[in-house]
Amino acid sequence: MRELLDIERLLSERQRLQAAEKARAARAERAQRLSDALTQARAALERERFEEASAVLGPVANEFPGNAEIASLLQTIAQRELEVKVALAEEAL
Repeated sequence: MRELLDIERLLSERQRLQAAEKARAARAERAQRLSDALTQARAALERERFEEASAVLGPVANEFPGNAEIASLLQTIAQRELEVKVALAEEAL
C-alpha cells in the first residue's frame, strides 16, 4: 500500500513538473514573439516602411496590451512617418 502511495506521489510530482515546464516554454515562446516583432518593426522603420512596421506590431500589441516598448515604437513610427510626409510636402513646394 505504501508503495502505491509513493508511486502516486511521484506521478503527481511528475505531472506538476511537466505542467511547470510547459508553462515556462509558453512564456519563452511568447517573449520570443515579442522580441522578433520588435526587431522586425525596427528594421522596417529603418527602411522607412512605416505600414510594414506598424503591421508587424499589430498582433503583439494585442497580445501585450499596455507594453511600453510597443507603444513607444508605434509612436516613433507615426512620428517618423509624419516627418517624411512633411519633408516630401516641403520639397514639392
